[in-house]
Amino acid sequence: MILIRILVIATIFWLVYYIYKQITHLINQSGQAEKKVAAEMPMVKCKQCGIHLPKDQAIAGSERYYCCEDHRKQDESTK
Repeated sequence: MILIRILVIATIFWLVYYIYKQITHLINQSGQAEKKVAAEMPMVKCKQCGIHLPKDQAIAGSERYYCCEDHRKQDESTK
């Protein structure tokens, strides 16, 4: 009877540990996937101020990229 209790308790502890390891593994994988996506995103430089930003967030001008609409207008007004 005592042996059965010990086996049941050991099994419960093993299941809790196994579930914990699976959850932490999934959390680590999702964090690594986000970092990988961010690292692969092409970056461009704002022609006016020089700041680097993701290409999909940049404002495209005539063959140049800008971080905001004001910088695009300022650069076009100097031409």
